[in-house]
Amino acid sequence: MNNNRIINGKQDAIIIRPASATDAPAICQLRQILWFSTYSNPEYQATLQQQDFTSQQQIDTYIASISGGVHFHLVAEKKQQLIAWAAVELLKNEIIALYVMQDEQGQGLGRKLYQLLLKKLDSSKTIGIYTVCGNQRAIDFYRKNNFIITQQPDQAQIAQGLKNHQLP
Repeated sequence: MNNNRIINGKQDAIIIRPASATDAPAICQLRQILWFSTYSNPEYQATLQQQDFTSQQQIDTYIASISGGVHFHLVAEKKQQLIAWAAVELLKNEIIALYVMQDEQGQGLGRKLYQLLLKKLDSSKTIGIYTVCGNQRAIDFYRKNNFIITQQPDQAQIAQGLKNHQLP
């Protein structure tokens, strides 16, 4: 995949490219920032405080995922800073990540990443996505893109999922 350039309203170039193993620490950091800002509910915050987002073990997990061939990861950067990350699980035909920094949301970057991810998935099969019920912005985004809710966990399942880094 060639680097794709898009221009947002601020006229700053955003480069979207396949992730490399060297992006793993920044992906872990971005994920931590966005989980804390997105899941601000007190029940979620208590669970998130106990999470390991940026340890070497987590970084190694993302390096393996990026390098392993079962997942496909994209990153977006502006001024050499990671501002978004997205990934799919190819065998399960699932979108497993679509994260955009809050000050970059609403400008088309998430939509562009989503479109690029769809090209990696088998459109003749059901495409899955997981998001936490409390993430209304994500739910609205996916509904707008023709996804439907097929399962909705309760608060305890969500808290347990956050604890295990697996979103129900």
